[in-house]
Amino acid sequence: MAINILSVLFTFLFTLLISYPSGNTSSYLVYLTDKNTTEVTDALAKQQLSKKTIEKRIRKDIPFNTYDLPVSNDYVLELKQRNSVVKQKSKWLNAVLIESNNIESIEEIKTLPFVKSIQKLSKAKVKHQPSGHFKNSIIDHNSFNKLSHLKTQNEYGMAYNQIEMVNGVALHNKGQKGEEMTIAVFDAGFVSVGNLSLFDEMFAEGRYLGAYDFVIDSTKLSAAHTHGTQVLSIMVGNNPGEYIGTAPNANYWLFRTEDVFAEYLAEEFFWAMAAEYADSVGVDIINSSLGYTTFDDPTENHTYNDMDGNTTPITIAADIAASKGILVVNSAGNSGNSSWFYIGAPADGDSVLAIGGADSTGTYTSFSSKGPSFDGDIKPNVSAQAEGTWIANPWANGIGKGNGTSFSGPIIAGMAACLWQAHPTKTNIDVMRAIEKSCHQYDNPDEFLGFGIPDFVLADAILSGINVQDFNKDEIVNLYPNPTPNNFTISYYSSTDQFVEVELIDVSGRLVQQKSLVLDARSLTEISFATPQANGIYIVNISSTKSNLSKRIILN
Repeated sequence: MAINILSVLFTFLFTLLISYPSGNTSSYLVYLTDKNTTEVTDALAKQQLSKKTIEKRIRKDIPFNTYDLPVSNDYVLELKQRNSVVKQKSKWLNAVLIESNNIESIEEIKTLPFVKSIQKLSKAKVKHQPSGHFKNSIIDHNSFNKLSHLKTQNEYGMAYNQIEMVNGVALHNKGQKGEEMTIAVFDAGFVSVGNLSLFDEMFAEGRYLGAYDFVIDSTKLSAAHTHGTQVLSIMVGNNPGEYIGTAPNANYWLFRTEDVFAEYLAEEFFWAMAAEYADSVGVDIINSSLGYTTFDDPTENHTYNDMDGNTTPITIAADIAASKGILVVNSAGNSGNSSWFYIGAPADGDSVLAIGGADSTGTYTSFSSKGPSFDGDIKPNVSAQAEGTWIANPWANGIGKGNGTSFSGPIIAGMAACLWQAHPTKTNIDVMRAIEKSCHQYDNPDEFLGFGIPDFVLADAILSGINVQDFNKDEIVNLYPNPTPNNFTISYYSSTDQFVEVELIDVSGRLVQQKSLVLDARSLTEISFATPQANGIYIVNISSTKSNLSKRIILN
């Protein structure tokens, strides 16, 4: 399949570092004090933004500010004049990545009045095994099968459990599958994306919007690793009867920011560049199955104290992205059984939705990194299936199982797109809080699952203003339409795991219809009735071991 790269028809003022040079040349990250201007004009701020981004900012009342202003060209020129080659510029971090082999020039740069600080960066050390976040991701190669061998009677195939766990099937059944939403995937490479049938519909319908490799400066879709392919499949995969992802109808940008065979601080800078780009092209959601704690060069290591939401470059960039209206979804990490068992950056961001891991029953899985953040925020925020998650097999036209919060993250990111599409006036933080509030242990969060496993139908109700009065009590939240000529639906909130009986009774006390259901704790269930009955007043009665609730409905 041919892959067409969408041309970006506006100025985007940065160049990309191709590789770390050998010899005596070193790389430095130069942080600047200001943007060399005292006035933020809309015209200047909009120079690097697409029409879509500008319209979104105006529609959601997101102000243009100094983060939208480019790095000062005058400052960049001053750096170039001091034996430095400028490789990248970040407007959000207000920083410039330079190369130089002249120590005296670097010392002189440190004294410039517009230089806030300067940090020497290590060179990438190529390894033969994955580093960092990926080293604990496990793929069960024995589970891989061709899709034609995995047909099931269920439309969702092998993906059913991981979506149903968060009540995603019911949300899809309401017609919410990510239409008009745009997701950017930040990862390590996307091997065979153009060749797998899981992705055919995305390409055929023009919902693949483009790619950028921030590690090697290329607009080609990166084939550096398979991990991004697997992550993407969880969201956009679409072979009904075999496999359906969490957001099969969304639009996608695919960005490589991670060098999987090395771990160095510059990767956080690549991530920041990708986030700026994502903002500039109007992305709604970032899915990042990445995290950073320690590096190949120990002098670059973070500490747990740095996981405070305000310190690491990648977390600063993530929170800025959130301030621009982007929902940032980031995996918590796979270090739960390691000496560093905490979340990594940028999952520590206070505006980042960090995703932990559970097994196929919703129980915490021990490899999932733990919270809280150093400053005490609940982390992870929420969790989804990370053990035995079904993903694409990039080596054949099939699927298999994988373990890692890399795979729970896109479950939530995709469902968040489906949720948000129905509530376009809501902010990213509104969506984030609704997802949190819908979780099964919202009232008693912990360091393992955070607020717990979300219920996206309940989150949808929360954003719709259908308010559950008390999350500890059962409730008939809505009964509609009422009056009705025939069919009606009950929105029923179940506070606990329980068996319920739903009865339709006429005014004489005669049982007209009955349904029996098993409901999950903290779930909102839509119960539909078709009623070819005589006109009149009827009673809907829902009983369980915990409650007995009734409401009147009129058939006319």
